[in-house]
Amino acid sequence: VIIMKLVDDLEATARAGEDVRRAQQAISALDNPLVKEYFIVAKAALFERIGKTKHDEVDVREQIYMEMMQLDRFQVNFHKAISKGKEAESWLQRIAVKTKHIINR
Repeated sequence: VIIMKLVDDLEATARAGEDVRRAQQAISALDNPLVKEYFIVAKAALFERIGKTKHDEVDVREQIYMEMMQLDRFQVNFHKAISKGKEAESWLQRIAVKTKHIINR
């Protein structure tokens, strides 16, 4: 039972480390000036395309709307990775403190 608990803890720690790494990558990507510029330009282009549609081009507007939603989902997924990484980092810090207290006993 103790060995299984240790394996579970090691796996959880490895997963948390991976979540922290992914969060750092997400932050790096979203902070990249080229990525920021891309989102600004892409959204502006989509709004321009919507503005140029005719009244009866419902399907075209729907397609543009779906493209806008895809851009938003991209950013949301990166923000989820950042949040998950922050939670994992906090958990790892709490484990480190507990481990330090056990070792100092």
